[in-house]
Amino acid sequence: MTVTLNPPYPVTPIDPSEHGTNNGEDHRCICGEQQEPFLVADRSGRLVDVRGGTTQLPGLSPWPTKPEVLVIHGNCGRVYDDIDLARTDGISPILARIDITTPAWDAAVAMYYAAAEAGARVLHGEED
Repeated sequence: MTVTLNPPYPVTPIDPSEHGTNNGEDHRCICGEQQEPFLVADRSGRLVDVRGGTTQLPGLSPWPTKPEVLVIHGNCGRVYDDIDLARTDGISPILARIDITTPAWDAAVAMYYAAAEAGARVLHGEED
């Protein structure tokens, strides 16, 4: 599947020959890190509010339906289609690469983790 991606954060060029590797269960980003931290994004590349629900924190998108999920590797900014991570042929194409050194990305990640922390507090009965 070809995805045209125009993320709301600054990007850096990607090498079209690069790809992550996987076996259907484990994924290794081209940067060498395996699995974590992958951040969930919608089809536009915008990070999502991991709490779900009907209201989102500013700057985050609502939780997408399963085929609409992208993941962004937090250590290097490479963007993958979640569907490709489940492939068993060993290849996960890189769709884009977010410039993780920008203030826009830092602010989005801070909001993403704030939503995750708030969701965890609710899940564990620790609401304020």
